[in-house]
Amino acid sequence: MINLIIALFIQVNVMMPDDTIQNAGQIKDLSQTTALLQQLQTANVNGVMIAVWWGIAEPEPSQYNFDGYLQLFQLASTFGLKVIPIMSFHGSDVVSIPSWALSIAKSHGVLYKDQFGSTQTSYISLSADQIALFPSNTAYKRSPLTIYTDFMTQFAHSAFSFIEQNTIQEIQIGLGPDGELKYPSNSENWRFPGIGAFQSFDDLFVEQLQMKADIFGLKIDFPPLDAGNYNSRPDETEFFQFGFKSAEGKFFTQFYQDKLVQHAVDVIDGARQAFEGLKLSAKIANVHWWYDDESHAAEITAGYNNIIQNGLNAYETIIQALDGVQIEISGLELTNAQFSKFECKSNSENLIQQIIEAARIYGGALGGQNQNPSLQNSEYEQILKQLTSGKGTFTEFTYFGTNDLLNAEQLGNITEFVKQIQKL
Repeated sequence: MINLIIALFIQVNVMMPDDTIQNAGQIKDLSQTTALLQQLQTANVNGVMIAVWWGIAEPEPSQYNFDGYLQLFQLASTFGLKVIPIMSFHGSDVVSIPSWALSIAKSHGVLYKDQFGSTQTSYISLSADQIALFPSNTAYKRSPLTIYTDFMTQFAHSAFSFIEQNTIQEIQIGLGPDGELKYPSNSENWRFPGIGAFQSFDDLFVEQLQMKADIFGLKIDFPPLDAGNYNSRPDETEFFQFGFKSAEGKFFTQFYQDKLVQHAVDVIDGARQAFEGLKLSAKIANVHWWYDDESHAAEITAGYNNIIQNGLNAYETIIQALDGVQIEISGLELTNAQFSKFECKSNSENLIQQIIEAARIYGGALGGQNQNPSLQNSEYEQILKQLTSGKGTFTEFTYFGTNDLLNAEQLGNITEFVKQIQKL
């Protein structure tokens, strides 16, 4: 299957299905989950990743239910598998953020909002990070940052025995929509390769932007209103042709990224308190379309101010800010050739190389993932090629694409992949 041999020691993990734990907080199908873990033991993978959903595990304020997750950890340990829990503070097709939190976020207008008035319900706007709006089991209200820290602290207490016995050696911290550090710039109406839209029009965000601009002597009433729509191309917008080069445009794009990075730092600070001494990781987005455009428009709407021509490097900024946190990046199987038909100046290969170089410069560790759920032989080879180019920075690779059970081809491919990736 794979004829490319690399001399790396990289641990291979497999992502568990998002609905492994059902809304009631229990394993959805115990027999199938057990069978899947047994398959993974056979494939000699290091362990599994599992989303620990805020929307499942905190059904009422300050009331936690990790029972299903603890049962899964126990099962994994019996098969000699490690577990990487993902603190998942976002919603998905499987589960939403807790209804009690969502209703308050809606009523107080602290969901991400675009210039067209549409809001995203998958994550609370970072503009409200320190605003105490949400209830607890006491008389005091909590901010989102306090909620996230409380959740992680309670999880650490509940899973202590698995941490102590090294079944859990790493925790991944979700930092935004899809568990990635980004703004939800791609709405449900977005179509590839649209540039996306800024998610900075909730009242708090606008107020914070105005106050910061005033300090620097700039008059900015709103985020850019001339940046097109979700499905625009850069050359169809005033902002991504000209506006991003103006003093106001430069200020806004930097402010937009700074807010995102500060959110990451603040959430990670809470994680460091909760998981003292444990390895932490965080996932960033692979926004590769329009990468070779001067504006880097799709990256910018997602929060990555990566205008290389101006000496900006979003990924160096993130790796520096999250010092000691392993950075996860998906799409290692992607090639530039497969996106050429879209004429969207895509360059996933160079984007990943930029991240690898940033990790080398600042001593950061990386983890890789795939995006396509069913990998072809050529895609496995592309992954191995990227891991080889990042030798010394990559420590892990996580395979995404499992259903309740692996079919024979998937199991065989993963087994062979593990052999290749761990061959010294």
